[in-house]
Amino acid sequence: WFNKGEALQVVNLPIFALACYDSTIKYNPLLAESYFRHGLIQGSQKQYKSAMKDFGKTVETDGNHFLGWLELGKTQMILGDF
Repeated sequence: WFNKGEALQVVNLPIFALACYDSTIKYNPLLAESYFRHGLIQGSQKQYKSAMKDFGKTVETDGNHFLGWLELGKTQMILGDF
């Protein structure tokens, strides 16, 4: 599901990519990159609260996920929630 989500994201089909990342999270909730990719799509659609939640799960799952921390901070700044 993860690879399919990546492919759909590349061809600009974010709604379908989100569904794939949802399936990945369901079957492997410890894969931080799934939350991260999900958050990137949410952020690109200006769904900042959902994106912040996804980036929070990214860094909760993998505390060393640098880009997850970066996007979490950027999203918090957008929302004024820091």
